[in-house]
Amino acid sequence: MQKRAKQECWADHKVKRSRKKEFHGVEPQPVEKEVTLLFTDMVGFSQTTAGMKPREMADFLIAYRRKLESIVLDEAKGAQHVDHIAGDAAACVFESKPSDGDNEKSVRAFRAALKLLEEIASERVARTHIGVYSGGIIELQYDGQTVRFGNSYTAASRLQDLCGHFGTSILMDRNVALAQGDDLKYISCVGKITPKGFNHPIHIFTVDKPGIHRCPVDVDEEKLFQYVKIKNTAIEYFCGNEKRGIKPDFPKAREKLYQAERLFREATGRKDIATERVLGYIGEHNLPTSDFISAGMKLESKSGSAPLGVQLFRLSQDLLKSLDREFFDTFVLNTDWEQSFRLEWREKEEVIIEKGSRPDGVYFLAKGRVRVVDAEGRVIAVVNEGDVFGEMAYFPTENVRNATVIADSELVLHRISGEDFVKFPAIRNLFERIAHKRLLQRKKSAPDSDSQ
Repeated sequence: MQKRAKQECWADHKVKRSRKKEFHGVEPQPVEKEVTLLFTDMVGFSQTTAGMKPREMADFLIAYRRKLESIVLDEAKGAQHVDHIAGDAAACVFESKPSDGDNEKSVRAFRAALKLLEEIASERVARTHIGVYSGGIIELQYDGQTVRFGNSYTAASRLQDLCGHFGTSILMDRNVALAQGDDLKYISCVGKITPKGFNHPIHIFTVDKPGIHRCPVDVDEEKLFQYVKIKNTAIEYFCGNEKRGIKPDFPKAREKLYQAERLFREATGRKDIATERVLGYIGEHNLPTSDFISAGMKLESKSGSAPLGVQLFRLSQDLLKSLDREFFDTFVLNTDWEQSFRLEWREKEEVIIEKGSRPDGVYFLAKGRVRVVDAEGRVIAVVNEGDVFGEMAYFPTENVRNATVIADSELVLHRISGEDFVKFPAIRNLFERIAHKRLLQRKKSAPDSDSQ
């Protein structure tokens, strides 16, 4: 019965729609427009309103909407429309005006976003995530009302969704970012991503200005400007820039990202989660995937290796045969040590370690395979990914390489210097265990059958 009732209801609705067309004639044709969308969503709306009665929730939501509209709607500088969606979400539409330049709508949307961030920082507006996107929409009349839709709404919504992942309150696309003139010195690139459900990437940016978003009022602006410059250089190395002939270079990107991360912490006293996310991606993937240049970071799934700390912890478990709390804390929870590991790429047949040379560190093999050869060129050992080599020069303190190591394939390596690894007892302990195990194996077999 319920199904039949729904069908009859839908049939009745179609009759009414057809009659409406008969009485009112042909509806206006859809209009395509280029706009800038400012999409907002309150953070923690469900938790905030969970204990409210219906009337209290209504009053709370209406007050929030009115405050939002007072900020973004402005006869001269604001949005033309605010479409409220699903309670606390809203899409603010900025259209070009007759006197506007090409980028003016994006400038007005950005200014509105900054004003909203100021209100949030002053706690006059509930915490809100903001996505700003410039693109096309379609506007049409439906049942006597103006309706707007298009993929740009989805893109702006996805940027707002990603704010939580990247630890920001605002994300914008490249067209919006590059339209900002003098404010560009405050705008940093977060990365190139293909959001869930999209078949093309978006270059995403955020903004940090004194007193708003992630920056305290008394932020060191000189360090902030340095951060923005280094961060943008790092992301260019990370994503590549075809127009400038720059290919993705994860080792260089990683080095610059660590510099940017330190500067941000010094300038603001806070963690830079957006940079941590990219470093995490590099740690998991080590090399660009086959479609990285065309798609950038894909966030709906993780197909790379585990982070370096997790891999070393697994290696320690294999050696120690027990769950050691010291190792877990060092490798998985407290990851400051990762900055001491340099990410390196090596070509097939490249010599990584040469017999008789002074030790330059210990290597963790993330991808590929190496062979260890003696002075006559005979293969005495093979090291596969997920293992360590180069530690024998330090335990006992021989201070000289006793074998040559050659790449059997293209490699991704993490190298830590001897000076650095002694700063971290758990890492030194792990390398010492590996060296001890290999010394025992050497004694059981041939006297010269060690590894490096």
